[in-house]
Amino acid sequence: MRLDGIKVPTSPSFPSGHTFSASALYPGIALIMVRFSSSMPLKIALPLLGTVLALLVGYTRIYLGVHFFSDVVAGLVGGLTFALAMAFLIPKPVDTKTDEASSLLT
Repeated sequence: MRLDGIKVPTSPSFPSGHTFSASALYPGIALIMVRFSSSMPLKIALPLLGTVLALLVGYTRIYLGVHFFSDVVAGLVGGLTFALAMAFLIPKPVDTKTDEASSLLT
């Protein structure tokens, strides 16, 4: 299915840059926020929301016909790998008064 006004890509499209960026950004921010949260519902909901947003971006790339499924999967895998690496490289804040990790989010 082609939508009017959507141009066929003329350059290599592997992996999908939009999907890679979305799957690095949305789950990445969610995973970083989880490290600062002490709320179990947030620790579950934030990564799910971020991943769903990334999947929706990937779906739109296929729906618009500007990428193949393999382009989107490669973008998702690359972006999620980057997000996981960055989320675990950012240290959790430590409260210097009690030497325990503090929570910035509830």
